[in-house]
Amino acid sequence: MCARYSLAAIPEQIESLFDIAPTGDLEPRYNIAPTQQVPAVVEGKAGHELRYFQWGLIPSWAKDASIGHRLINARSETAFERPAFRSAMERRRCLLPTSGFYEWREADKAQNQAAFDGMDTKPRKPKAGPKQPYRFEVDGGELFAFAGLWEVWDSPSGEPIQTCTMLTTSANHLLTMFHDRMPCILTKQDFDVFLDLSMGREELAAVLSPFPDERMRAVPVNTALNNPRNEDPDLALPVGPVLTA
Repeated sequence: MCARYSLAAIPEQIESLFDIAPTGDLEPRYNIAPTQQVPAVVEGKAGHELRYFQWGLIPSWAKDASIGHRLINARSETAFERPAFRSAMERRRCLLPTSGFYEWREADKAQNQAAFDGMDTKPRKPKAGPKQPYRFEVDGGELFAFAGLWEVWDSPSGEPIQTCTMLTTSANHLLTMFHDRMPCILTKQDFDVFLDLSMGREELAAVLSPFPDERMRAVPVNTALNNPRNEDPDLALPVGPVLTA
């Protein structure tokens, strides 16, 4: 599962990587959370287009918007079958530009385990420590994209609401220290393959597989990130040793 990410890049970098028209209103973001408006790249009539979607997919058939809080992620392995995602997987795919995503672990878990290793008597189970956020980066901090899906829901007021979700896959070795799932990570050579709606389950299997962990690192960052209202460049600064596979 992924519930927080960042997009710390200038508009020119995003425009170049995703081959989109100039987007002067894009500002660096360091703590993107569910229900917020997020930038996404879709395949338009004239090529790639940038749009904004609310993070948390609301299926077109939903009775109310609350379901979106539970659908911030979608399992790529079953998205072609699940009613909530099937239509979007077939017709409405998108790229979610990002510079990194966050996962949490107990800050002192490794230290506690090391301290008890080799003891003759079984120690009391240590109390869970505070959760330490880590930002996962690709290729040393380069921009990349999550594979996403988008949908349109007609609200009771008649106003259409465009929403999105992030596809996930099994965690690679680096991520297993934090979670058993990870986002489906796409780099530039994968963009057009994923957005091509003629590509089905078998053709997409390679690009929706776990990303190579040797191309990733986990950077511990400030616990101020735990509050989604905090949005500050200092959230990107490392506060401890970087983890690699």
